[in-house]
Amino acid sequence: MKILLVITGGTIGSTTTNSTIDVDNESSDRLLKMYKDTYGENTDFTVIQPVNLLSENSSFESLNVLCNIMLSIDYDSYDGVIVTHGSDTLSYTSSLLGMLLAFVKKPIVIIAANYPIDDKRSNGLINLHSAVAVITSKKANGVFTVFGYENEHTVYLSTRICEADPYCDRFSAFGGAPLGYTANDKFIINNNKISPTIQELNNKNERLFDTIKLHNSIMLIRPYPNMDYNAVDLSRKPAAILHYLYHSGTACTTGGTKNFLEFAKLCNDKGIPLYIGSCKHGDIGYITAKEMEKLKVQKLYNISMESAYMKLCLAYNQSCISPCELMSKNLFFEYLP
Repeated sequence: MKILLVITGGTIGSTTTNSTIDVDNESSDRLLKMYKDTYGENTDFTVIQPVNLLSENSSFESLNVLCNIMLSIDYDSYDGVIVTHGSDTLSYTSSLLGMLLAFVKKPIVIIAANYPIDDKRSNGLINLHSAVAVITSKKANGVFTVFGYENEHTVYLSTRICEADPYCDRFSAFGGAPLGYTANDKFIINNNKISPTIQELNNKNERLFDTIKLHNSIMLIRPYPNMDYNAVDLSRKPAAILHYLYHSGTACTTGGTKNFLEFAKLCNDKGIPLYIGSCKHGDIGYITAKEMEKLKVQKLYNISMESAYMKLCLAYNQSCISPCELMSKNLFFEYLP
């Protein structure tokens, strides 16, 4: 079994010195030695390290390096690819790679760790082992994210993993249902109404990009009580704005400078595309949501904040198709049914 291991840093690629965690240039050698000592020599790993940083320091510059490396890989030379990553921005990079690499007919698995691997509390080795199981099972192609807890070895669709809870460091699945899990070195896919089937995962997807260069900024806004839109600086004119909504698909529609409707009109006057999500389908809805329907904004339905943001980053940093056309495509199951 030949697997390409793409090292990018993060906690899984760090060590602790004087109570401080930081990335370590020898992390890949240590990770593979510990893996082989624990699980044996049955897997042939090839290692590359395009970037080496803590994921909270992720930027368009580092994402461009990683994405273009991933786009240049000869996937026919490997049974699968594993990307090690930091946990802080794991859900963002996972979403981006899922939509960018949906055309690849091999499993790509992104993993992270809760502690450096030389810490006994770390789940890094377990996550690596689960990622290998996803690949060796040869069940499904696509981009997946693995992050386990004790006896839980959860596999997420890369476009549906949501940022971890800051208290217990647990990730969750947008829509409430992870894709599956690993057990006894097998990849088991959950049977539920919102997850794609194995056949759907293995369907052929078109390749949209040969290279990518992220440079145009997207502004991300989340609502909160008493939010004052006068504090939002539009002077640098972002390429687009994603205004994520409360879970009911709503935002404040009263209160002058706290009124989303007035902010939307301002964006329209300034020629800044405004996207809102995650919106809800249905015949009934809150009056605040119905007031928003009258606006000249782009509505995104049933999509996580991370996937909506990273998809807009793709849409407004390419010239293959119009941003609106790209946003309308379901690139890798980022839109739930």
